Amino acid sequence: MSIEKYRKEIPLTGLYQSNQWIFPLFFFILNFILRFLRLTENPLSGDEPFSLYHAQMSPGMIISELTKGNNPPLFELMLHYWISLKDVSIGWIRLFPLFFSALTAPFLFLLAKDVKRGFFPFLVVLIYTFSSYHLQYAQEVRVYSLFGCLAVISMWLFLKIWRDQESLSSWIAFTAVNILMIYAHYFGFILLLIQTILVISTVENRLKNLKKYTVYVLIMLVLYAPLIPVLLRQFIFSGGKSKTWLASPDSAEALYNMLWKFSNKPVVTVIGIAILLAAVIKFLISRNKKLSVEIKLLLTWFIISFFGMFFISFKIPMFLDRYLIYGSFSYILLLAYSLQYLFPKKLFFITSGSILVALFGITFSLIVLVRRDAPLIAETVRKAQLNGYAIVICPQVYAPNFTYYYNQAYFKLVKENPLYSEMLRRLRKENIYLVYNHIEIEQLKRDKWLYIDVAASLIVPENQILEKLQSNHTLKIQENLDEITKAYYFE
Repeated sequence: MSIEKYRKEIPLTGLYQSNQWIFPLFFFILNFILRFLRLTENPLSGDEPFSLYHAQMSPGMIISELTKGNNPPLFELMLHYWISLKDVSIGWIRLFPLFFSALTAPFLFLLAKDVKRGFFPFLVVLIYTFSSYHLQYAQEVRVYSLFGCLAVISMWLFLKIWRDQESLSSWIAFTAVNILMIYAHYFGFILLLIQTILVISTVENRLKNLKKYTVYVLIMLVLYAPLIPVLLRQFIFSGGKSKTWLASPDSAEALYNMLWKFSNKPVVTVIGIAILLAAVIKFLISRNKKLSVEIKLLLTWFIISFFGMFFISFKIPMFLDRYLIYGSFSYILLLAYSLQYLFPKKLFFITSGSILVALFGITFSLIVLVRRDAPLIAETVRKAQLNGYAIVICPQVYAPNFTYYYNQAYFKLVKENPLYSEMLRRLRKENIYLVYNHIEIEQLKRDKWLYIDVAASLIVPENQILEKLQSNHTLKIQENLDEITKAYYFE
């Protein structure tokens, strides 16, 4: 079916025709403002300093270093050019992921509008706007808001080429966006798999020329060829004896907990599940069992990204909230679609949808507080130095987190081989040692030690630093600095 015929069958309202970019622009601005209000309150934490540190490298070094790890290099390459415009201040760097999160809103509106007209796209984008889950990644200097944005654009373009196979511009845009998506995150391939399954399995509006689709997929793979060996290595590593740091789900409760992440609070989660189940029951008892193309797309997207990753995680752990960001949009769309299916009359749908938006709005938070406090750790170290303590921090991978707040001049000292070498050398001159185990400080004779354990027992459980210090010194004070960090003062 051509897009022209499609538009004739579902007429556009005058509002959509004359102001087709008014609402997308409005939702971009609204999302930008809401995500900006408390942008800098959380300190950099987790892997944010890792991404920022690598973004300071040359493009060649970024690619070389990141292809050794878990993520493709696109985000850090883009961040590299972003920080070159100004600096590495927290307000500036967090504008970068915030922009992609805000940009997701207009494209989600356009995607939802292509699924159903009327109030439906407004409901979808308002749920997204008041999602604390998506706000969290808007304020995190990591790839996830970019990955989510590209996933939404990809599905929007996929729906376009599904309905109009002759649009060369849509094919080119679809191919380009998908290439960017898989260079942003390896799980972009799961979305490609979902799209391929839809192309092959759906009879209605099947792409007329499967050869054309195959050609464009092959183009994507050819342009991705440099990272294919890295992708295979990561897959083998994750599924082999080495495993990953992520654990497999304990039970089906993990499914509920993930929906809780998507839904702000338990009460909204339960209501969301009830809406989905009620829609399923209504469908099963109805006489009309025919599924539209749009609902097949949403169901396939949700089932594979949500349930598929859950079951795969028992073999290769991957069921983590940030990894599911590309699938979280299918939940929002399916929730809105189910509500309209349950309440097909316009007034009832708008009323029930408004109540659902109100629930998301009431439970929405302008900031998702992180329980990590690198500024406090840096300040604790400064005070201990004044009292004559030597500092040992474990594990060494915490170096960029600590140094960003301790001394940004050191943070900007980028070395490739070995990683962090110049930063660590400068810190050692100040009697600060970031290490993996006790062997690295055994030859150091100090009367007073401050040992800072940043989840060391989890990351490097055999480090034995605490045990060695206890055997040679007396523990005077022990305190918690944040959720995962403990400080031990020895004399």
